[in-house]
Amino acid sequence: MKYIKIEEEGFNLHIIKTNKFKRTTVQINFKNKLVKEDIVKRRVLTNILARSNSVYKTLRLLNIKMEELYNLQIYSNVFNSGKSTITSITASFLNDKYAPGNSKKSLKFISDIMFKPQVINGEFDKKAFKNACDILKEDIALRDENPNAYALDRLYKLMSPDTEISYPSYGTIKDIKTLKNNDLYKYYLKMLN
Repeated sequence: MKYIKIEEEGFNLHIIKTNKFKRTTVQINFKNKLVKEDIVKRRVLTNILARSNSVYKTLRLLNIKMEELYNLQIYSNVFNSGKSTITSITASFLNDKYAPGNSKKSLKFISDIMFKPQVINGEFDKKAFKNACDILKEDIALRDENPNAYALDRLYKLMSPDTEISYPSYGTIKDIKTLKNNDLYKYYLKMLN
């Protein structure tokens, strides 16, 4: 196993080379101070990025491309860690040993996911935005039915009642309803910077 850390202005790149696995995993993390108003923005944003972009305009085309890349898998997550929030986008794909040239194609696909969202007049595609909000509403409803998740949210609320930590980790339906598409796009640009 070989480990390399490259420190650049604004980001750190960690490379762990090993021959133990058939798949390569790339994880992109954005870490910021936990701000109550940003919780829903980050969750909706990851839903949008993982489901549509300007290169693959529909979820079907996106899925077809992932299959062409030997079942490339994309996962997104937002979680709170202390007074920080971390937005994570992870991709896993078959490495070049088993599919020569697949890594380069897969990295381009990941780049398209991150940097080429479907944007029209300074906001995300309206259908993608609505779908992402609907998915988060369902996630919030399901979280309330999960005893462990519910207990964890209650624990944070009791431990630090007047801080961002006490705010529900998925946000609220009210926050989703007040979220504006163009504000989310501005937030995306800010997060990339």
